[in-house]
Amino acid sequence: MRIRFEDIPDQGLTVSLDDPSWLPGDELTVQGPIRARLHLERRGERVLCDLELVLSLILACDRCLGPLVLPVDERVQLVLEVAGAPEPDLGGGPEEEEDTDTVLLEEPVVEVESLLRQQLFLALPQKRLCADDCPGLCPVCGANRRLQACHCRPEIGRSPFAALATLAKGSGPGKD
Repeated sequence: MRIRFEDIPDQGLTVSLDDPSWLPGDELTVQGPIRARLHLERRGERVLCDLELVLSLILACDRCLGPLVLPVDERVQLVLEVAGAPEPDLGGGPEEEEDTDTVLLEEPVVEVESLLRQQLFLALPQKRLCADDCPGLCPVCGANRRLQACHCRPEIGRSPFAALATLAKGSGPGKD
């Protein structure tokens, strides 16, 4: 859905999406209902956007690769502006501008689905863990140590950095 800045009425425009058509289905799996809402208000050459995104995703844990249900409840305020446009006063105090992120656009058009996808990916944690103490996979046999006991012993002294330790002991700057 594309909304031109000039098509946003003076009282603002609210757009709600509850279907998963805008989601990148090949990258994310959704569980349960989706609520995505944008409220757009024109302020001169800019558009203020209040965005709300509520859904649950099924992801893979970064340590054990097991399923992880991640609830997303994101509310952000954005300023949408065309790159190179003059910067008018938004009418709010300095606090309002500090709390909002600016999204630069190539043309005065809001790409609703693209904006939602962008904010969804920004809301995802960098490290996705099923539990803070997830033991992960065994590096020797590959067993999921969260689900089953593993009796493998890691090979001591087989660190990929072991060669660096011998270099540091035997030679260094000024030793020839």
